[in-house]
Amino acid sequence: MLLLGVTALGVAVETAFTALGALHYANSAANAVLPQIRIVALWFAFGTLPYGSLQWLLGKTWIQACLGAVFGALSYLGGARLGAAIIGAPIKFSLAVIACGWALAMVLIFHAADRSRSEYK
Repeated sequence: MLLLGVTALGVAVETAFTALGALHYANSAANAVLPQIRIVALWFAFGTLPYGSLQWLLGKTWIQACLGAVFGALSYLGGARLGAAIIGAPIKFSLAVIACGWALAMVLIFHAADRSRSEYK
């Protein structure tokens, strides 16, 4: 259930980024709002991390939010520099939107992971 929840959250976050003009993926239609399947697959894969390599973040809300904000924005900036996406103008606003989205997403993902883990104990 966590994987499906993270995937749904990812679709919502990516749709918000596009709707707010913070991001546009290369090779997407100009009026495309929903994320490409490759982006959805990345969110699905990210859903495995709270029980894997990022398990140490469980219960550390402020660290989750800070890491999500910093590395979320940096990963999109890196993707844009590689030509996979276009960051909207003004770039500071767009990166702030992405950082806030990822900070919130990280906290929600790890909160859901923590709750589902405690239900199975």
